[in-house]
Amino acid sequence: MNQASNDNSQNDNSQEAKQRLRRHFRIKRRQRDDCLIQAAVEHMLEGMIARGALIRGGGHIGIYWPLPGETDLRSLPTAGKSWPLALPCSDGAGGLTYRPWDGDPLPPDSCGIPAPQTGRLLMPQEIQILLVPALAVDLHGVRLGYGGGYYDRLRADPDWKGVRAMVVVAQACISPVDLPRSAWDLPFDGWVSERGVQWSGESKPAAPTTAEDWC
Repeated sequence: MNQASNDNSQNDNSQEAKQRLRRHFRIKRRQRDDCLIQAAVEHMLEGMIARGALIRGGGHIGIYWPLPGETDLRSLPTAGKSWPLALPCSDGAGGLTYRPWDGDPLPPDSCGIPAPQTGRLLMPQEIQILLVPALAVDLHGVRLGYGGGYYDRLRADPDWKGVRAMVVVAQACISPVDLPRSAWDLPFDGWVSERGVQWSGESKPAAPTTAEDWC
């Protein structure tokens, strides 16, 4: 078997493992407490402002339009917290763009998800932090999504890779062992769950096993 064939075989196995794990974590995330996750996100943002890591009004907070099973962060502007928010939009060619969102109703994009499709596109330097949903994340910040690759392609751009990016995930879906990782899977800076914020690398797996073994 040549190297190319071996690489293709490994990639196929990784994709099969990811599909099994997606089914597993879709069930696990039903245990989430959305109120606690929402509070943890707000606490994280306030803490980052206090440390000077974020500047109120200094840039947008990139959120997402929640799909079933995902924590809804669209209420972040309430309670006097005037976060300038941005939402992603599929460009119809496999990519994502971000535009400001003021809370108005939105039409669906090419993926069928409500998204801002008019107005100016935001540049990476105009977004202070990206909050990204996930089915699961491991202790190295490797995210398990739905398989579309939208955030992977976005963050493959060096400018977007430089934007701080956090996974929003149920505590039950934080894998204590490594998730399958493809060459294009870039680790995130950390995650937010019911238990608060964890930055990638602050904890390590207890044993060199895989998430497939764990579940």
